[in-house]
Formats: sequence, C-alpha cells, structure tokens
Amino acid sequence: MKRENYFDKMVTTYFDQLWANPHYLNFMGKNLKNSFAMRQQWNKQVEKLWEIWQLPNQEMQQRTLHQVNTLVSESRFENEEVQERLDKMESELAEIKALLSQNLKQEEAKDVRKSGTPKAE
Repeated sequence: MKRENYFDKMVTTYFDQLWANPHYLNFMGKNLKNSFAMRQQWNKQVEKLWEIWQLPNQEMQQRTLHQVNTLVSESRFENEEVQERLDKMESELAEIKALLSQNLKQEEAKDVRKSGTPKAE
C-alpha cells in the first residue's frame, strides 16, 4: 500500500470514528446550540441599539456605520502621523544630544591640553 493511501485511510478512519462518537456529537451539538443562542442575543442587542439611535431603516444604519468607520479611520491615521512625528523628533533630539556630548568632550580635551590637568567635575 502506498504511503499516501495509508495516510488517507488513517485520516478517513479517524474522522469516521470521531463523527460516530456520541460524546463528540453531543459536545458539538451543545456548542452549536450555544453559538446560535449567543447570536440571537447579539441580534436583539443590536436591534435595541438601533432603536436607541433611532435609525429605522437599513440605509440610515449603513450611512451611520459608514460615518463611524470614517471617523475611526481618520483617528487611526492621525495617531500614526503623530507617532511618526514623535519618532522623528526623538531621533533628532538624540542626534543633538550626541553632538552636544561630542562638543563637550572636545572642549574638555582643549582645556586639558591648555592646563595640562583634567577638569574636575
């Protein structure tokens, strides 16, 4: 028997036994029933939300959702832009600090050459 055929037979046998197992079927049935109940509860909550917002028809609901999505997208874009600017400013600040540190070291080196002794801190 070829290796592929053996594997196919093994997988088929496993799933046939699994789907014939009453414990597995009961477990999956309960999960499916619970998911349907949760979906039904979700639908009721969404309907109540639409009632609170007083959006009676699907067109108004879609327009409102589109506006909310637009606002969220713009907010994300602005946050990304602010973060990019902040990152750029931080890198520029790091460069300035490095230059200042380098200038300070050069000044100290000049002072040491002039006086012959290191500067006390």
